[in-house]
Amino acid sequence: MRKTMNDLTVEYRELEKKQYMRRPPTSKDYSQLVKEPTKLYDQDGELVAVYDQLDEPVLPVSELKRIDYRSDVRIGGLKHTSRIFGYRPRYPLRTDFCASASFNGEYTEMLPELFKLCAQASQTYRNEFPDTYQSHMTRTQEILADWKIEGTPFTSGVINHTTALSYHLDAGNFKDVNSCMVVFKSKVGGGYLCLPEYGVALECSNHSSVTFDGQKIIHGVTPMVKFTTEAYRYSIVFYALEQLWQCLPLSEELDRIRQRSMGLAKERQNDPQGLPFAGSSPHLSMKAKSDAIRKVRAGIA
Repeated sequence: MRKTMNDLTVEYRELEKKQYMRRPPTSKDYSQLVKEPTKLYDQDGELVAVYDQLDEPVLPVSELKRIDYRSDVRIGGLKHTSRIFGYRPRYPLRTDFCASASFNGEYTEMLPELFKLCAQASQTYRNEFPDTYQSHMTRTQEILADWKIEGTPFTSGVINHTTALSYHLDAGNFKDVNSCMVVFKSKVGGGYLCLPEYGVALECSNHSSVTFDGQKIIHGVTPMVKFTTEAYRYSIVFYALEQLWQCLPLSEELDRIRQRSMGLAKERQNDPQGLPFAGSSPHLSMKAKSDAIRKVRAGIA
């Protein structure tokens, strides 16, 4: 049975963003730690965040444990370990085509479970922010079904594995809408989601969820202490990337990739170091061409 949610008024204070962005959160940045399901309102009575608890997530934590995560070091020196799933738009200077994250092809059986978890987490969003949710659904109608998580306003997600995060704002998302986060946590101290503009941190206990506007509200994750070698904190964040509205239907996007690849191949035909692209050479078999297109579609070529 779901617990009754508390109401908490938190006062917004304008911060000097340069002093916070890209630095790790500390205990001095908040005066309240929220541990129970709570609706957070600002001093004007506007709902700014909801900290909730899922009765039983549809995705078992055992699935998250078997993922091959990728690590890098972000500005501020914090190691970031994660995997991105769902869909991504074109990046003209890098990969000028819409594609699935490589995760989609590597974990085809897990992907529907992640999408079901997205729908489950979205229930709090729909119930507690009905106007924002409806606006979000309406605005993402311009994105084709090939590039969305069915039944939700979201397109993509990231799984963070036991990772503290410096303060940041989520870039590239639709503006004035919310993201949803689900946390799986065991035998870890810390790992709170800190919202310094409101002087509050959310405990992020096992099976908790958070709904808020991550593009507008500065947030970060506090350092963690693992009490055993088996300890973990997985946070799964669902969001909607605005530029996916430019993506063509899947079949047309693949044709676009093929035509672009052929053009690049012609430019490289006199380059002995050049690599063949899908459809660029009569010496490539149909299977090789199909595999190349599939890899491009998955974002791994």
